[in-house]
Amino acid sequence: MPRAYLVCGFLGSGKTTFIIKNLLPLFAGEPLSILVNDYGEISFDKIRLYQENLEVFGIEGSCICCSAGETFLKALYALKEKNSTLLIETSGVSEVFPIWEALETSGYTIEMTFTCLSLDLPEKLFNSPFIESQLESAQCLILTKADLVSDFLLEKRLKKIKALRKPFFIVYNGKAEESLKDFLKLKGSEGKLKNSFIHTQGIKPRFYTQTLRPQGFYLREEIENYLRSLPPEIYRVKGILRCAQSPIPLALNYSCGYISWERIEYPGEPFLTFIGEMPIEPYFKNFPLSVQREYLEELMLPLSAFDRRKNFAYLEGKFVSERKAVKETFKLLKKTPYLIVTQKNSSFPDRRVISLKDLTYSTLLDTEKEILKRPEKVLLFMNLPSAITSYFLQKLYKDYMIIHIGESYLLPQAYLSIRLDTPEKKKAWQNLFNFT
Repeated sequence: MPRAYLVCGFLGSGKTTFIIKNLLPLFAGEPLSILVNDYGEISFDKIRLYQENLEVFGIEGSCICCSAGETFLKALYALKEKNSTLLIETSGVSEVFPIWEALETSGYTIEMTFTCLSLDLPEKLFNSPFIESQLESAQCLILTKADLVSDFLLEKRLKKIKALRKPFFIVYNGKAEESLKDFLKLKGSEGKLKNSFIHTQGIKPRFYTQTLRPQGFYLREEIENYLRSLPPEIYRVKGILRCAQSPIPLALNYSCGYISWERIEYPGEPFLTFIGEMPIEPYFKNFPLSVQREYLEELMLPLSAFDRRKNFAYLEGKFVSERKAVKETFKLLKKTPYLIVTQKNSSFPDRRVISLKDLTYSTLLDTEKEILKRPEKVLLFMNLPSAITSYFLQKLYKDYMIIHIGESYLLPQAYLSIRLDTPEKKKAWQNLFNFT
């Protein structure tokens, strides 16, 4: 019979991080199928697991313990044909017993049910009947976000956990204690664990979910202030945003007051999924406004090393005068075919120009593909935020000679980087193109 592992736990308890940082290394080299259930209409957790180059199956918009139960059963029978170990991440509001029943009915052996518990939950939520029911159903407790609580609170909550008489492992910065590996080996040799179950009828509260699709670029600090203004009954906000500070989309994780960000290579449309015990749409009206495009050059930080000092340039990684940089660029462009990469509607001749229609990540990917098709090996980036140029610099610097013309930042990794921060300098560069 194929084996199944469950990773359960409340909203924002660190289930996906636990899988990525702790379970995936243990399954390295063996066939593995992953099924992710997300209560929201878009599976943010599935997107995160895609970043690990995994094949992930998703069931979104409802719970596999109830309304999505039929879909879950069909998925189980389909995945069983793969003859691989099955790893299931449940939604944060799932009940475990119906999932166990579905697995056993489908012919799976349940090897382990992990329940992730965030140690930084508010006291009322930590002691709620629904959280207690999740703990009672656990075979092994994974105590996450221990690095976010005080020693006093950690000791207090461990006292309650120890009273459950279940194996538990503490997680700091996403990594569980090393003894988890030995525990799994031991339990595997002992055979199947008995599943405990607490009746949850009348315990599970009503949860609401809604998805917002923000367009444009946003300031991180304004988003964080907005999240902190939400009522405590909105437990979870997760998704992907374009932020003014980054040329690559950022994954946002908000859980009971805790906020984290990470870069994520996601070409799709931005979204934020909200989950809580109260209607959510009324709070969308207070969502921050996007940043105007002309401010992005200053706000967006490059991915590679950068320099904000003025009145000099970089040539092959060394300081040079701006005059010398202009002279060297003129000589290079006179004798070498080059390609201009710029914003749409920039005033350059149509020849040898690629214009970005916008600054979304999908456009960056399309532009990169177009560059790779062209014969020119000298790339001139102009009228783009320096951070956008830094994205291409990271991807292409080994095979291309990159000239960066910015306004706020210099990029030392480029072949040549110069700042056009006055009208006179901009005019001089425009005149240069009249001769090349």
